[in-house]
Amino acid sequence: LYRILELISSQNDRINFARYVYLIARLEPESNSSNDIKDAYIRFKNRMVSWINEEKDRRQLKTAIEIYVYLNREQE
Repeated sequence: LYRILELISSQNDRINFARYVYLIARLEPESNSSNDIKDAYIRFKNRMVSWINEEKDRRQLKTAIEIYVYLNREQE
């Protein structure tokens, strides 16, 4: 998530977009995964790529990831 967040924050060039798409593609489930998991990944991938293309969506995605990270980090 931190790497995705970093790429979202610096989404001003094609190289970072390619890195972002590559990072999302690496999350693809293994070929022996259930069809439900594969379908969920395809929806996730399509949404993540569409959100990165629009400035408003990109800001909202960044905020959502930050909130998720803060809510789920371990207490020291």
